[in-house]
Amino acid sequence: SSSSSTDPSISAAPTSLSPFSYVVGNGPSAAQTISVSGSNLTDDINVAVDDDYEISTCQNSGYSNEVNLDKGEGTVLATNVYVRLKSGLAKGSHDGIIIISSEDANDVEIDLSGSVTGEAHTVTVATGLTGGEIEADPTSAEEGAEVTLSATPSSGYRLSAWDVYKTGDATTKVTVS
Repeated sequence: SSSSSTDPSISAAPTSLSPFSYVVGNGPSAAQTISVSGSNLTDDINVAVDDDYEISTCQNSGYSNEVNLDKGEGTVLATNVYVRLKSGLAKGSHDGIIIISSEDANDVEIDLSGSVTGEAHTVTVATGLTGGEIEADPTSAEEGAEVTLSATPSSGYRLSAWDVYKTGDATTKVTVS
């Protein structure tokens, strides 16, 4: 069927959002905004999102899995809808989709991607060592991540052994492989 300028229509911008993220235990993510509008509507606009995300028409409160925008006289002017990755999620990737719909209008879909990361730990190398230098790469890493330690002996010195420990806990040795 062909569409005319009197058919119900909805639109949203932008059509994609930057990846959402937060460190485990520190959710929700920062909110991002989409602008939703509609014309010639015969019903309200419904904005719904997957379980790992939440949306609201108010940036700081009222988040849930769906909001309805009142059709009024058939036109919804550009209305901000705030989207965020909800708190309490497990570490890992969290993809989702926003579906914006209204009766007799074509749905608008916005793909979402996000992640919950592990807590970052600072990798500190002792300073003021005699006989060479040790470097860590990276200097911040999640638990379980690989960190490369490089020893560069000064002339006339050689590395014979090293011990790696958790800060403030000389009994918890870090695995070195």
